[in-house]
Amino acid sequence: MRDSGPGRPTAQSPRADSENGRGLLLVGELADAWGNVEHTVGKTVWFAVKATQTQGRAQ
Repeated sequence: MRDSGPGRPTAQSPRADSENGRGLLLVGELADAWGNVEHTVGKTVWFAVKATQTQGRAQ
């Protein structure tokens, strides 16, 4: 995800009734790694999730 806002992304502590502010909390819980790349204007946040192989079920 890329935005034009200044500064580094930080995880928030939103109120229970808040409609936003949970993005990095979710990324931190689900991703195996994440970070950001700063640009002249804005930043890009990236994340990586390890793929796992699953076996199919016989039907």
